[in-house]
Amino acid sequence: MSKQNLILITAILTAAALFITASANPTWTTEQAKDNHSVNDAQLADLLGIDKSELSEKMSKGDNIYDVLVTAGRLDDYKKLWLELAEANLENYISQGMITRDQAETRYEKYKNKLDKWDGTTDIYSLFRIITKK
Repeated sequence: MSKQNLILITAILTAAALFITASANPTWTTEQAKDNHSVNDAQLADLLGIDKSELSEKMSKGDNIYDVLVTAGRLDDYKKLWLELAEANLENYISQGMITRDQAETRYEKYKNKLDKWDGTTDIYSLFRIITKK
């Protein structure tokens, strides 16, 4: 199995674990869910097949996330991580009674459309507010 496949499987399993935790734990508070509102540096480094210090070095040299992902051919995989995270958060919000399934689907589609068009000129973290808005 290639390293790329292992990284992708790890990302999928991580997202599945978030989803299962969110679904199985209806006592999660909104505050606890906030910890799962972004793809972190460790996940990004894993996706790229580098360690966090190497990622930090790239960023300190002025590289942005988008360019690093495009150069590595991993942009689509990165977007998939964000979509999986969105699904997990929306399922949590549904289980908490914070939103309806219809509202979750609307948010997901709006987010997916914006994420599909993301070209690195906007902050990817701010796009996630579509999912997390109250």
